Amino acid sequence: MIPDRKNNHDTQLGKVPPQAIDVEEAVLGAMMLERDCFINNPVKKEWFYKDEHQKIIECIEQLTNESIPVDLLQVTKRLAKNSYLDEVGGPAKVTGYTKRVVSAAHIEHHIRIIKQEFAKREVIRIANESLKKAYDPAVDIDDIFSFLQNELANTMSYDTEDSTSTYEDATDELIQDLVSDVEPGIKTGLTKYDKFTGGFHDSDLIIIAGETSQGKTSLAVTAVRNIAKDGIPIAVYSTEMTKKQLVARTTAQETGINSKNLMYNKLTADVRKYAISELERMKSLPIYFDDQSTNDVDKICTSIRKLKIKYNIGLAVVDFIQDLKGADTESALADIGRKLKNLAKELNIPIIAISQLSRDKNNPRPNMSRLRGSGQLEEKADIIMLVYRPEFYGKKQHSELHRDVSTDGTAEIIIGKGRNVGVGSFILNFNKSTTNFFDYDVPKEYVEEAVQSSFYEKDDDPF
Repeated sequence: MIPDRKNNHDTQLGKVPPQAIDVEEAVLGAMMLERDCFINNPVKKEWFYKDEHQKIIECIEQLTNESIPVDLLQVTKRLAKNSYLDEVGGPAKVTGYTKRVVSAAHIEHHIRIIKQEFAKREVIRIANESLKKAYDPAVDIDDIFSFLQNELANTMSYDTEDSTSTYEDATDELIQDLVSDVEPGIKTGLTKYDKFTGGFHDSDLIIIAGETSQGKTSLAVTAVRNIAKDGIPIAVYSTEMTKKQLVARTTAQETGINSKNLMYNKLTADVRKYAISELERMKSLPIYFDDQSTNDVDKICTSIRKLKIKYNIGLAVVDFIQDLKGADTESALADIGRKLKNLAKELNIPIIAISQLSRDKNNPRPNMSRLRGSGQLEEKADIIMLVYRPEFYGKKQHSELHRDVSTDGTAEIIIGKGRNVGVGSFILNFNKSTTNFFDYDVPKEYVEEAVQSSFYEKDDDPF
């Protein structure tokens, strides 16, 4: 007798895979006794251990989708039509399932048992495949971790409980938000953005885009610094900057010291002493880096899941997506956007993705069509912020909407897409030396000139 390939590993070890055949038969019988049983208690055929049971469930699902009443006769006819009837044991065998039960009274409990046994089999499968990968010297350990986390997440996502809810349920949730003292969304510390959008919202994918040297990374760092100071843990992944450079930029924004001078220790004795004291004060900010996961979206997703479990991060930042491995086609960028959006929903946290804009020398003010991979990325994003500094291009005026605002030390932030919030734009102050964004109505003395270093060159642009 040829051994069953599906169970070969387990029989060699003298173990039978987890299963509940009697319960499976009872569920099949209940499905054929009560015509709406499958609709009220949907199951997946792969949850069933026996192949013949999977074929019967497949036929029941087909009948349900075609609005044909599910009963013993219709199931038997569909099995015959699909050439499954002999494979499942013939009409007598199918009839026997209905004799095992008198109603569907306990079907929820029975389905839960079937699902638990299926989940155990999946754990065994994942463990066996991981074992093979671990013995293969050509397989990287990070790939094994990614496989484990993705497969286990998929297994854990199976749910036999009813996931539907009513309009009344949704109404109660909205009322609770309205009467709650806690405002929705993570506040960025940038007043106009927070008023416009309510902050960064859980499960949102936020794209910050701009041409080179417009400050897209700096805008993200500004938000990260403000949010981390409120005690919310954040994961940051950068393909362009080291963690030391990110710390230097964060410290520059906090202190007003030129970020480049911090990196290269071009500081006077007094400023150096002040910088060290501020670094000591801020070093407990809950910001986390993972140097091993900075250029591969799958590794980044695995790392974010890990940091969510370990540190309960409330936000993740990926800088920037066009530099990720394989991001050289629109379909690849679409896949990256899809994975980040799905992860944001899975972990219920906002994820910021920084993106490059295509150049337009004739009209540098950004628009959505210049987002690289624009169609697919735009579809996945909830918020798209476009950063524009007219001063960089030698322009003396902002767009018509902000024509009265000087371009000197200012930036226009354009909300090109705002799911649930709309579109618009507003002005932020920008300090080129410290790469800091702050509210436009805050006086420019906000950045203390006393700690500015003379090593900053006017034509340098530290992005």
